[in-house]
Amino acid sequence: MENKTMLRSLLAIAVATSIAACGDKAEDIAELVEDQTAIVEQIEQQQEEQEATYTGSGGTDPIPPTLDAPSTTEALTISVPGGKDAEGNYLAYPWNAEGTTQFWYGLDEHEVVIPEASDNVIHLTFAGDYDPVDGTEGPGAELDEVLRGKTGAITVVLPEGAYKMNQALRIDMSLDAFSGITSLTVQGHGIDKTILSFTDSTNVVSDSVHFSSATDLELSHFTVVDSNKNAILVDESTGVYMHHLGTIWPGKVDAGNGAYGLYPVESDHVIIEDSFSFGSADAGVYVGQTNNIVVRRNFAVQNVAGIEIENSTKADVYDNYAYMNTGGVLVFDLPIGNGRYGLGTRVFNNISVSNNEENFAAHGVVGLVPPGTGMLLLASDTVEVFNNDFSGNETFSAVGVSYFLVDNDVTQYIGNPSTGAPGKYSAVIADGWEPTLRSINIHSNRITNSGTKPRGDLLEAPLTDGAPGVLGAYLGTSGYVPAILTDGMGQNLAANNILASIGEMPYEESDYFCVDPAQNVSTGTVIEHTGATSVIDMSTFGLNLAAASFEVDHDGSYLFKCDEPLERLPAYSATFRGVEFGCGKDDNGDICTNAMPPQNL
Repeated sequence: MENKTMLRSLLAIAVATSIAACGDKAEDIAELVEDQTAIVEQIEQQQEEQEATYTGSGGTDPIPPTLDAPSTTEALTISVPGGKDAEGNYLAYPWNAEGTTQFWYGLDEHEVVIPEASDNVIHLTFAGDYDPVDGTEGPGAELDEVLRGKTGAITVVLPEGAYKMNQALRIDMSLDAFSGITSLTVQGHGIDKTILSFTDSTNVVSDSVHFSSATDLELSHFTVVDSNKNAILVDESTGVYMHHLGTIWPGKVDAGNGAYGLYPVESDHVIIEDSFSFGSADAGVYVGQTNNIVVRRNFAVQNVAGIEIENSTKADVYDNYAYMNTGGVLVFDLPIGNGRYGLGTRVFNNISVSNNEENFAAHGVVGLVPPGTGMLLLASDTVEVFNNDFSGNETFSAVGVSYFLVDNDVTQYIGNPSTGAPGKYSAVIADGWEPTLRSINIHSNRITNSGTKPRGDLLEAPLTDGAPGVLGAYLGTSGYVPAILTDGMGQNLAANNILASIGEMPYEESDYFCVDPAQNVSTGTVIEHTGATSVIDMSTFGLNLAAASFEVDHDGSYLFKCDEPLERLPAYSATFRGVEFGCGKDDNGDICTNAMPPQNL
């Protein structure tokens, strides 16, 4: 209103001045008033459009999700216990502390075939000396004993029932005693029928189920409850097939819960499908430092990270449901230092909704994930995100950032030019890690109700001393956090050749962060990403706040619209016992058919 009054006053002054110049010709005065009025009305209309409340959902006011419903889109809703009361407390859990609620997302309806016992099919008893509670040896010893000296393809069947465990099931397949086993299957009677519970364990059991150095390992049809650390860990293995598994920390979430649910790491050719993870204090469904991955048809509920791909190559993540986590889907590339870094991930046809749980991670980078995150890419390289449903995520739908948002001290990466001292990350960069975010293609997603309650330590922390945080800056300038956000810092640093000494050169078009305007959602960047203003003051190596633009493109029409669209990624697959799993391999359904890039059709 004040702006309109000022404009009307300016109009009066302009007309009066012009009248003096025109004399008293009535027709000239009338025409002049008409022209000046039209100019003011045009300016007023532009101001009204600029002052309109944008919300991150295509410029429309979002309707906050009812309680914490899976989605405001009916097609996304599943019948699951849940919701919150007026105080924000969850009313029910898919798996509550008392065990009276056990919801399996339909995975318990899968028919399980139990093979008859034979020389190569061993049914464990968990009885006598191997009783989990009263036995002198325990079930871990039984598993070890029956596998020693075996040859060929072996199947182990876990008994039906709910067992109070005091001992892990752990086998290192690299030992000579197991060298004759060419493939190993460990299965229960059903995800809801063979339950290994460590709730009342009197021993500190780190990893509840742990297989190392296996070849063609299949784990299926059982659930691990209340693991002290990691529920089902597989490492240094080739050919891993995990399906119809449950990993559960019942009741209200807690930082004392175990870290990982399904946890294959440092392996090759991994498939995780038709499984369920609830309550992990790190990632529910995780694949790390692994090549050739298929993760599909899983349910990740109320973990810190629902599904996470970390430092891995050639991963297809599709047809999963991430609900009520802190962050729905994560693709990270971290400075680990073991030579395994990420390249090539497709994330498509997933449902990531209402991932608004407060972050309850005990430690680690995952503790920085803001509540209300649909998807987070961190220092990732070559990722395609498409055909997903992001709905009701209270901070943002998708965010891609370089590692510089975690640690913006550039000397820790390039070393100190004044003293010649290496930086904290110098060794791991020499090992092959890159801190920038490159080649990100976000298109054809359905995004609704984003950013209705933005929060998170990473966003609230000041960029540097005396500077605002990302959240405060966006709320102060635009009034909301964009639905799709990037930090822009890595590209800016590369454009100004600040990272040239570590091999991070200026971005080419194929390195860009690209967002398809057809999604019609807001996009934003924290730092002026093109490098026109350097984000680093080279005289002090401190952050140059003049580069902190906090720019917002309200409808996503220009800021990250790439003139040359990034090339579609190929379908990735994993091979298990001679069979290829993945789109165009064992799966030729509609989801896969629609996800095939043009060069594969």
